[in-house]
Amino acid sequence: MKKLVLYSAMVLLVIGCRDKTKVGRDERNTAFDIALNFAEAAFFQRDYGKAYLLVSEDCNATFEEFSSGIEKIHPKGFPTSVRATEYEPIPGEEKISIFLYGKGDDEEFYYRFVMEGTKERNYKVFSLHRADGPYPPSELRERLKTILPVIRYKKR
Repeated sequence: MKKLVLYSAMVLLVIGCRDKTKVGRDERNTAFDIALNFAEAAFFQRDYGKAYLLVSEDCNATFEEFSSGIEKIHPKGFPTSVRATEYEPIPGEEKISIFLYGKGDDEEFYYRFVMEGTKERNYKVFSLHRADGPYPPSELRERLKTILPVIRYKKR
């Protein structure tokens, strides 16, 4: 009987720990939607005011710092298409990393958006990072299992 109780307690502990690092499909899709909306506003429309509304209050960047930061990480130009590729929960925090890949005329773009919040508390962009190549793999990172929209910039 003691072994059964101990075994049951261990199983519940393992399940409980595992569930804290998993992100549900609805929550993941909500974070992706916000990240893609941000990318559309900041990278394609260059409407920094609209994009800034999707930034977390905890970001600590003024509008001017934010605007110039977007310009600085795009010295050669902006992407013409962007798609969300992977996500990674940040254990112990109400944050999730969203990885996006973009293409431009002669350049590839690798982004990591740290999204702060929850599905119920509206995700916001906490930080934005751009790398020269793909981000290194992680045990917690997962590829998308569903097709999400690709945003394409339409030149007028």
